[in-house]
Amino acid sequence: MNAKDKIITYLETHKPASKKELIAVTKLPVNRINQVVRDLLESGQLEIHSVTNKVNHYRLTDLHNQRVKAVLDYFEDGSSATSCEVSDITGLDKTTVTQILISLNKQGELHREWHGQRKLWVYSKSAPFVFGCANHLTAFINNALREVRAS
Repeated sequence: MNAKDKIITYLETHKPASKKELIAVTKLPVNRINQVVRDLLESGQLEIHSVTNKVNHYRLTDLHNQRVKAVLDYFEDGSSATSCEVSDITGLDKTTVTQILISLNKQGELHREWHGQRKLWVYSKSAPFVFGCANHLTAFINNALREVRAS
């Protein structure tokens, strides 16, 4: 198995990793890991997940997009769930699901609410935000005004 395949296989089955972790796992020279990571970044197969203490952690772009899509597909029917429930149904690990749910909440895709009795967050699909003339109340008022002006 070549260096590229080793890195991709590791990132498919594990959490995002730094170059130091990839060197330790694959037991390849530093310059070879640097070259492969740079090539994967340029081709778009790899992306920087986070930076901690000036250390980049990398993840596979397509795999992350598939995971986010799987989580969003779960909420399409309007149900609400905790991160554990989503993790069990999608087959992803709980840490990854929790990170995805938090990021989707920050983007406004999902709504999260603290459930005090169970002491956990419950996520649900956010209602689409309607503004301007597309708002139902505004449309109702505009129709009423049209009727009054017409008579």
